[in-house]
Amino acid sequence: MPKVPGSTASDLLKMDFSLAFAVNLLDTSKIIGDWGWLIYPSHGWDSINEMDEAFQPIHTYQVCNVMTANQNNWLRTSWIQRHGAHRVYAEIRFTLRDCNSMPGVLGTCKETFNLHYLQSDRDLGSTARESQFVKIDTIAADESFTNVDLGVRRLKLNTEVRGVGPLTKRGFYLAFQDIGACIAIVSLRVYYKKCPAMVRNLAAFSEAVTGADSSSLVEVRGECVSHSEERDTPKMYCSAEGEWLVPIGKCVCSAGYEERKDACLACPVGFYKSSPGDQLCARCPPNSYSDTLAAQVCRCENTFFRAAQDPPSAACTRPPSAPTNLLSSVNGTTVTLDWAPPLDKGGRRDVSYNVICHRCPWGGGHCESCGPGIRFLPQQMNLAQGSLSVSNLLAHTNYSFSVEAVNGVSDLSYESPRFVAVNITTNQAGNKKKERKKERKKERKKERKKGREGEGEKERKKKERGREKGRKEREKRGREGEKERKRKKERKKEKRKKERKKKERRREGGRKEGRKEREKKREGGRKRKKERKKERKKERKKERKKERKKERKKRERKKERKTLF
Repeated sequence: MPKVPGSTASDLLKMDFSLAFAVNLLDTSKIIGDWGWLIYPSHGWDSINEMDEAFQPIHTYQVCNVMTANQNNWLRTSWIQRHGAHRVYAEIRFTLRDCNSMPGVLGTCKETFNLHYLQSDRDLGSTARESQFVKIDTIAADESFTNVDLGVRRLKLNTEVRGVGPLTKRGFYLAFQDIGACIAIVSLRVYYKKCPAMVRNLAAFSEAVTGADSSSLVEVRGECVSHSEERDTPKMYCSAEGEWLVPIGKCVCSAGYEERKDACLACPVGFYKSSPGDQLCARCPPNSYSDTLAAQVCRCENTFFRAAQDPPSAACTRPPSAPTNLLSSVNGTTVTLDWAPPLDKGGRRDVSYNVICHRCPWGGGHCESCGPGIRFLPQQMNLAQGSLSVSNLLAHTNYSFSVEAVNGVSDLSYESPRFVAVNITTNQAGNKKKERKKERKKERKKERKKGREGEGEKERKKKERGREKGRKEREKRGREGEKERKRKKERKKEKRKKERKKKERRREGGRKEGRKEREKKREGGRKRKKERKKERKKERKKERKKERKKERKKRERKKERKTLF
């Protein structure tokens, strides 16, 4: 037999590409020396060592019994374990001589050979019989060499690949059956295909062996990479050619992580990601920060807050400043208040207003809540506009109205809402007619009673009235004493609250703001003291007038008694 040529560069490229998706079970090109195959009968195939065109030693099995008819020469491989493969491929490299180039062999020469296989769970040795083998295919050469090719040492190497399967047992044999050809088996590579491990759509797919037949698809489920979660169950199908088909489903990076080169990396400091998905980490919104990796929400800075209904992407906001330009208009016992929005809305649009009403005594002291019976139009709390009408107030009474500005984060702040206040005094213009009618009715009743009663009865009734007045005055004094005690207690409580608030403000606010607030409070306290002094002077004058009137009445009564007696 002629020498076998070496492999070309194109053949090596093909082999490298196939190796990327295949696992070899047998490759005789890597075996040095005899392959250890079984020959039957002994005068059929020959094991020959020779040199190729590059003068490299190679081993081949050759047969060329073309002169005798009815040839049946078998060449069987050693037992090959399948290692979990369901279908394998046999790549045969061989040369075959053209029968026309040999004289006198036209009736007995063949240009084909048969390929068979046999499955078994163990090595059968030499006990296997021909009838146990299953034929795979009859193989013919694409090119055959002639005497001319032999003269110039040009051999035409053929490569054929055949699939073997489905395989169910632990191993198998391959066998070449010669029926009268002149051939040489140069090499045999037995391999199975698999789909390589890879990451697709953040899902890791492990290696997968192909199916048992050429049209089968093997379903492989992927596992999400670290810090990711399933959006839809990730799946891919491994084809018989060892290629992954279009993936189904995917994984997405968890909250606090973003996709970077088939992996999920933590959001850096100053960034966040609030929900799982394909989106990248975003920079923290205004007035917020993140000081750790993989932040899901950015924290609000000091004095800034985020409402419960605000999304994590919303900027942190703060309570508004006090309303501006508060104006009041008194009409009898009705007051109309108007004000303008605050200069600083805290970065929000949901600003509303609350109106707090207090009734204050003439002589100064603690102001009390107005209580029920007062009517606020349109409403007292959660006002959207800067206008309000208050009615059903008491005549000739001092009132203090505070207008608070609040928004969606005011309840989260440790500070009380900012407000602007106004003090007013009601008059009696709206109820003069009703009071005049009442006075007239009282005068008429008195005149009727005078006509019916005698002078003795009048004096008795006067005494009883005086006693009743004394009792009422005593009760009033007792009540006023209790009220004063309550007021003192409330003042103490307010002082304690104010002191606590001062401490908190000093800790959290700057010294400058504390000084400004103290100066404002001192000025307000001075003004209040002045007003209280004025009110006390007025009350003292009134009391003096009352005492003078009482003395005059006593003198007049004494004169009347002297005239009677």
